[in-house]
Amino acid sequence: MVTKKTIKKEYYICDSCGFVYKDKETAQKCEDWCNEHHSCNIEITKNAIDLNE
Repeated sequence: MVTKKTIKKEYYICDSCGFVYKDKETAQKCEDWCNEHHSCNIEITKNAIDLNE
């Protein structure tokens, strides 16, 4: 299950790799990929955001 984090906005985190996304659907795709392939998918992770920006 992905984790929801609120920092003035809601963000979703892949619990497998820790990448952060603006929408739950992308976070879920990331987590599904991570769990199935034990790796990250660049087509999914390119949508990740940096909360430190």
